[in-house]
Parts: sequence; structure tokens; C-alpha cells
Amino acid sequence: MSTLARLFGRRPKQARIYAPVMPLPEGPLYAVGDIHGNLDQFCRLEDAILADAHARGEDSARIVTLGDYVNRGPDSAGVLDRLIAPPPDGIMRHNLKGNHEVMFEDFLNAPDLQAPWLDVGGRETLASYGLYTDQMQAAPRHAAQMVQAMIPDEHLDFITNLPLAFTTQTHFLCHAGVDPTRALDMQEERALLWIRDPFLHHDAPLDRVIVHGHTPCQEPELLGWRINADTGAYSGGPLTAIRLHRIELPCVIQTV
Repeated sequence: MSTLARLFGRRPKQARIYAPVMPLPEGPLYAVGDIHGNLDQFCRLEDAILADAHARGEDSARIVTLGDYVNRGPDSAGVLDRLIAPPPDGIMRHNLKGNHEVMFEDFLNAPDLQAPWLDVGGRETLASYGLYTDQMQAAPRHAAQMVQAMIPDEHLDFITNLPLAFTTQTHFLCHAGVDPTRALDMQEERALLWIRDPFLHHDAPLDRVIVHGHTPCQEPELLGWRINADTGAYSGGPLTAIRLHRIELPCVIQTV
């Protein structure tokens, strides 16, 4: 058990790799790319998704968020609060884990003020909770207590228990992509969370269309056998959702 778990009774849990296989609904499914602490953009994107669904005559919208809710942006804590709370009326959410949630989870289980995570947006995440590394470094023996006092247990529980993939009969949604040499039901956690090559350069269709984020691009990539919804919201790009449908072409919805 980790240092923080021993101190405070937090017990790390094994993440579920897959959510249940779901039939793609008669209406659309919306895949949301990497949010990275951009709460305002995310709120506006959910409004835009719901408006899109209503314009199509749908009463509700089913959303799959593709992970990377924390780090880099200004309000990681607020994003997690929104994801944990009941969704707005008319929205059904399925949330997946990203590699930045794994890094945050590792830090929460064993706070380390030298952790590389701090340099990939971790400082911004801590600041969104009112924690500042210069203050923590001034009292390193109390870092774990500071983390425990300021970061709610439900945030750790939420990111720990996120599944890694959402599967429909036509689409496979995950954070980073898949190992194209393995069957979709035999994917390893590291590939689903971290892969770039050889996935991004694979040029043959798989059993399902792969919908992912993780690798930012200027425009959404709609490549037939894979769809990339990460358009770099953390660096000033739009936050992107892709509308998926059994018999329609994908459609892009964005907020800036």
C-alpha cells in the first residue's frame, strides 16, 4: 500500500479495463477529447452537444469523455467536480481514464515533490485545489497532510475507478489508441493509455472504428478506421466532440 494510503486509509484499486459493450444507440454518441482542466470550455461544449441533439429531435445526448481531465489547464479540480456530480438534464455521461489521471493518481497515493508529473501540468492541477509547490517544498514532511486536507477523497476514488475503454458494436473508444497487433478484447492498459506508434501509423482497418484522444492535432482526424478528438484545448485549441452514428458520417462540434 502506498504512503498516503497507509497514512489515511486510502487503498488503491485496480481500474476496470472495459465498460460493458453497448449497442450504439438509435441516436448519436458524442466522444469528447482531452479536457485538461478547461472547465469553461467543457461546460460550453456540453451545452453545444445538447443543442445539437435537440436540433436532431433527440431528447438527450450520450457522451463519452476520452480521459485527460486534469493537468495543464486552469481548473482541473472544477472539471472533476463536474464529472463527479450528476450531469445536466438531458446528458448521459460515460467517463474513461487517461494517462494524466494515472499520473495524478500516483501522486495522490505517494506525494513526491520531485515527481515528473509536476512538469506536465501537475503544478496547475495542485493550484486548482489551492496547493502550491513552493509552500509544500517549504514543509516537505507535511506534503501528504496538505494533499489530504485539500484534495477530496472522492476525486481520488473517481479517477481510480475509471474504466479504460467503451465499446459499441461499431466503435471502440479509449484514451490513446490500441495496439494494432492485438485483438481489441486483449488490449493492455499501457497501450490504451499511452500508445502513439505503432497505432498512429497503422493503415489497415480493425474490428471497430477506434475513437481516441491523447495526441493533439490542429484539426480532428477523421480517418475512416480511427478518429482523433484531441485538438489541444490545453494550448489554446478548441475542445472537440465528435458525433458518432451507426449510419451517418462523423460530425465535429467544437468550443474555443
